[in-house]
Amino acid sequence: MKILVLLTISISTLTFLAVQRSSNSHLIYTHGLKIKNNAGPNAGFTGAPGEATCIQCHSGNLQTGDTENAFEVSQNGNETFIYQPSQTYDLTLMMTSQPAKKGFQITALNGNNEPAGEFIASTNTQLKSGQFGAIAGRKYATHTSGTNSPNGWDFSWTAPSTNVGEVTFYVATNKANANNQSSGDLIYLSQYTLNSTTGIVEQTKLNEKFTLGYSPSNHQLAINFEIKNMGEMHLNLTDLNGRIVYKQELGKSVEGENKQLVILPNSLLSGIYIVNFFVDNKAMAGKIQISK
Repeated sequence: MKILVLLTISISTLTFLAVQRSSNSHLIYTHGLKIKNNAGPNAGFTGAPGEATCIQCHSGNLQTGDTENAFEVSQNGNETFIYQPSQTYDLTLMMTSQPAKKGFQITALNGNNEPAGEFIASTNTQLKSGQFGAIAGRKYATHTSGTNSPNGWDFSWTAPSTNVGEVTFYVATNKANANNQSSGDLIYLSQYTLNSTTGIVEQTKLNEKFTLGYSPSNHQLAINFEIKNMGEMHLNLTDLNGRIVYKQELGKSVEGENKQLVILPNSLLSGIYIVNFFVDNKAMAGKIQISK
């Protein structure tokens, strides 16, 4: 009888501890299996260098997030592809397929895979910090238990206090099928890069196959570059404060040498601007002076 009582107490204690662990880590357990992180995953699942991905807990397949993850960095309502030290930017992340249940995690790293800047949570996001190994010190933003089924997530990011060169945002989203199981979910990974205002000019000097010209007679940009692979081209012009004053989609490039002529709007004032030119995720940039 004593043995039976002790065995019952031991089983009850183990069950209590398992429930406590589930409550603290925001994981739901069924028969000892992790089902989902409905209140936001622990740190370190964005697919960034040295990290795991969400398939550690969800048994679905990894997908490219190029078309599924819609990520935008903006300031004062204007989208930007560059940052200035210590400035705060608005971040928006949406999943274009609008699944009924979804989640995300994001981190920002410099070229040495070190944490870059600080995230600021909004009412529909929360923050996490990496504690061990390769992710120690890294900062993350993720969904909450109440926001795994909104249209998207809005939060903020403050740039590093000094220029650290390119900053890459690593994004992982989960398109969940809401079956309360770990199976059948799709995980989408994507990356987005911000250049620094200083880094852009340095990058142009190092890229001998990218040149910019401006013709005041017809208010036109001439862009020449060479690239190995075809890709979608787009550009934006920013003033020296990092505000986008003009942007345009330019269609597909060709392999090898390319020349693009871009007529600028007459409303663009005289001054010095930075041209940010992209072929898919490859960035080229430089300064121009516009005189009207």
